[in-house]
Amino acid sequence: MAQTVLITLTTAGLDTGPFNLYSDADGYVTPFEIGVSKAALVAGYTSVVVPDAATIIRVVSTGVCTNFIDLSIIVVPPTTTTTTTLPPPEVVEIDACANVQADSSGDVVAYAYSSVPVDTTITVDVTWTASDLSTISGTITILVGETCGTVTLTGADPNEGGASLEITSIAPGSFGSQTYVEGVETLSASCTTCPIP
Repeated sequence: MAQTVLITLTTAGLDTGPFNLYSDADGYVTPFEIGVSKAALVAGYTSVVVPDAATIIRVVSTGVCTNFIDLSIIVVPPTTTTTTTLPPPEVVEIDACANVQADSSGDVVAYAYSSVPVDTTITVDVTWTASDLSTISGTITILVGETCGTVTLTGADPNEGGASLEITSIAPGSFGSQTYVEGVETLSASCTTCPIP
């Protein structure tokens, strides 16, 4: 077996070259490469036949000059690249529900639901629009680790009927591995209430 080694001469005299290459694997007895040009060694010569046991390469000039130089083999560990693939963000749908009709005080109870427990506390802004197009708004908070939050919207006319419910914003839009998106908005006579903590 053989190792691949980059051999570079940083200086070479005018009368040097061509070169034979030996190694300490056999005590510098038999060359493993012969006739390597000075230009190739100065530029950086890659040999693929350096004996496996070699730790020193002897570069011997075979021309007019017969000097040599011993070069230690420096082993550079291979570079390893670790690629971490993160899972895609989990899409968490936020739905909202509110009473279809204001109570006798003009209050409307609204709820926001997440499809899974949230990784951070989120706020959901909602707007309830009455049949006469007046609006009342509020902010529902879903606490970290929870799936539901509630708010009482005030300011509707007593017993006024609702025409629509709209989620106007969700903050933050994402946190950690979760991305929060608007889901279904419903007016109902009976929304699912949040569990009692």
